[in-house]
Parts: sequence; structure tokens; C-alpha cells
Amino acid sequence: MAKRASKENKTDIYKIITVIILTAIVVFALAAFAFKYYPEMKKENEVNAYKNAFYKILVCQVNCPLTPQFVPQTNRTEAVPDEICAQNCSASLIGNDFSNIKSDELLNDNFAVDVQNIFKECKSESQVYNSTVVGNAVNTAMYFACARSGLDALKESYSYLK
Repeated sequence: MAKRASKENKTDIYKIITVIILTAIVVFALAAFAFKYYPEMKKENEVNAYKNAFYKILVCQVNCPLTPQFVPQTNRTEAVPDEICAQNCSASLIGNDFSNIKSDELLNDNFAVDVQNIFKECKSESQVYNSTVVGNAVNTAMYFACARSGLDALKESYSYLK
């Protein structure tokens, strides 16, 4: 009888030790999630929110009505997005605090490169060769239509833009 009680005590002790070990593993896993993975996920969400806001500003600006304005860089009047409309688009960032996002964090995918490439390609596609203009002029209506199309296509590549 004493042996039986001893075996039951040992079995109970093993069960208790197993529960303690499993509890420690679960607590460790939760702590690892709380201190490592959750902050990383939160940071990634902040970066993606910034990219989404930036994207929306670009889309808004390329959709502003084109108005003739003197452009000092080209020293001529060109059809460019309405200045007030473009400023209103940028104002949408007010109230969002993205100050803790570092520029290298924005390079975790090809979003920035893809945006640059869209505008480079659109500039190239919309150039007008004219002997009366010093340098090559850009057909701005064509340029902004191209940019709208290119930016719209980006939604397929980046889930945070949807």
C-alpha cells in the first residue's frame, strides 16, 4: 500500500512539474511576442500607414485640375495641378504623427522605387520635342494621366494601399 501511494505521489509530482514547465513555455512565448514581435508588427503597421498616406497624397495631387501657371524651373507657363488643390491634398497629413519613422524603414519593400519609376517613365513618355523650346518640354496633361494610371496600378502590388 505504501508503494502504491508513493507511485501516485510521484505521478502527481510529474504532472505538476509538466504543468509548470508548460506554463513557463507559454509565458515565455507570450513574453517574446509582447516584447519582440508586437513592437515589430506595430512599427510595420505605422510604416505602411505612412506609405498609404503618402500614396493618397500623390493620387490626390495628380488628380487635381490642371491650371496654367508660370513654372520658374522651366521659365515658362505650363499646365500643372492647381496649387490650392495640391496644398489641400498635402494637408491631409496634418494630425498624423509620422515623426518616429526613419527613412530607411520606408525601404523595406520596393514602394519608393516603384513610385520614382512611375514618374520617370511618365516624364519620358510625355516629352515633346520642339525646336522652339529650349530643352525638351513635357506634355503635362499626358504626364499626369500617365502618373494616375501608374499609381493606380500600384494598388495591385502593395496590400497596404487598398
